[in-house]
Amino acid sequence: MTILASAIISDARATLIDDNAATYSAAQMLGFVSDAQGLVCVYKTDAYTKHEFVAMAVGTDQELPADGTQFMDATANEVTSRAATQVDKAMLDTENRFWRRATGERDVQHWCASAKDPRRFDIMPPNDGTGSLRVLYAATPPALTAPGDALVLVLPVPAAGRESASATDPRRQMPQDRAKGRSSPRSGFPAG
Repeated sequence: MTILASAIISDARATLIDDNAATYSAAQMLGFVSDAQGLVCVYKTDAYTKHEFVAMAVGTDQELPADGTQFMDATANEVTSRAATQVDKAMLDTENRFWRRATGERDVQHWCASAKDPRRFDIMPPNDGTGSLRVLYAATPPALTAPGDALVLVLPVPAAGRESASATDPRRQMPQDRAKGRSSPRSGFPAG
């Protein structure tokens, strides 16, 4: 289900009782939604991911593209479709202390990631700079530029037929609306 920024802004305006944009301009509201989308990704890194080919640099030390925030997995080489498997870095160091000095190749055979530096990962054998590896990584979502832009986060979908929380919560309604049969938010008895 696609969620547009305009739907979030509309719900927020109802909650803030700012339907006429007297307090917050449309640009401010769009900025708030865009910032919130980015903050979600800070605390839930897998809320926005990319799975794409990343060009390998010469050597063993590799870095994610500029929008990448955390390396998650690598699956296969682009040209040969040869699988790349995860290995323990300590095992590589134990088996061959000079594995970083091996002859450079196009295809990646193994990779290892570090929790201490989430944007970087090591590959084996060293790359000659011509390889490309399919990588899954957490990324910073693009900024929203218009109310019609769709959010890119993976969000839970509300049940079909449910109204938004701002439309059904009596605490967020005006007193005259509660008088039309809505229950009082404090007592649970009909207002009146």
